[in-house]
Amino acid sequence: MITGITDSLLRWGRSREAPRADSAARAHTLAVCSRKGGVGKTTTAVHVAWAAAAWHDLQVLLVDLDSQGHVEASLSSVLDPGAVPGEPISSVLMGKKRDIMSAATPTRADGLWVATADRGLGDAEMLLASRIGREFILRGVLSRAREIFDLVVIDCPPNLGTMTLNALVAADSTLVPTDLSPLSLQGIADLADAVSTVHDQIGHYVRLAGVLVTRRDGRTRRLNDEIGEKLTDRYGSLLFDTAIPTNSAIGQACARGVTVFEHSPRSRGAQGYRALTDELLTRLDIGIGQ
Repeated sequence: MITGITDSLLRWGRSREAPRADSAARAHTLAVCSRKGGVGKTTTAVHVAWAAAAWHDLQVLLVDLDSQGHVEASLSSVLDPGAVPGEPISSVLMGKKRDIMSAATPTRADGLWVATADRGLGDAEMLLASRIGREFILRGVLSRAREIFDLVVIDCPPNLGTMTLNALVAADSTLVPTDLSPLSLQGIADLADAVSTVHDQIGHYVRLAGVLVTRRDGRTRRLNDEIGEKLTDRYGSLLFDTAIPTNSAIGQACARGVTVFEHSPRSRGAQGYRALTDELLTRLDIGIGQ
């Protein structure tokens, strides 16, 4: 269920204990990336994480690497008020004992944990840029979490800096949200180049899970069709069948610090993000049928 204090949260939230590690488990790690801001990147990360926990019975960790801290703002009314606050992510990344679990706290959604961003992330990124092996730090930080959770969702900064590079090196796949503006195509191409560079220079393969069209405005059909055709020509089956419409309920939910699933479950935004999560997990072959 997505509301109320569940039995599992009584065990984990009140006892301050995370789910037990399973040596046979290995979470799928998904980086939600976009070089262009304002395309619903954080909103997508938040709703995919929530829906995967709520309707697919997955244990999910949502990690915010964007120093703007929009994940916490989006879930401000959802975070478990009885939980002990986690360490700042910046301290975890810079510290000697690096474990993301020390930054993770439970939410009111059964199975969903969040490691929120902090203001120190900007400084941490600059300091990490000069470190040897800087691109592997997040991968190490997530090692224990990948034995505990089924899915780790990383909300990346809207750039291709050190934090995004860390996320790509730590990830199994990446989801790329985009609007239908003329600049969207270049942003996707730049990210695809970054994925190729991670493979060629670092030797880590990141699957492009798909390109998601967000903020689709039904009033601009001509522009939608024009940019949509170019996206289809370039990315074909990588485009998700689901597109997220422009929907005031999404913005209203964010302002209240809840997901659109709670705020307006019958809205087009809620239906879109639930359909997207179903489609995404089917592509990744995780969680379906549970």
